[in-house]
Amino acid sequence: MRAAQAHTHQRAPGARAGDTCRITADLPPSDVDGPASQAVAAGAELLAPPADMPYGARQSVLRDPFGHVRIFLTPLA
Repeated sequence: MRAAQAHTHQRAPGARAGDTCRITADLPPSDVDGPASQAVAAGAELLAPPADMPYGARQSVLRDPFGHVRIFLTPLA
């Protein structure tokens, strides 16, 4: 089973109407805890700590310093 990719289809924080929409695709890491810790150390805000989810994935949710929400997700073995 392949982990789902997180896609963000929204304007950057502070963007005005008519600004170009940016699309970000985050590939799932093989380890959620390590990248989540590194992101927090680099200035990201932890919105949901790494946890095993009932749908068979380990996931963490963060907001990067630019205001974009990032989801780190990997399937449970």
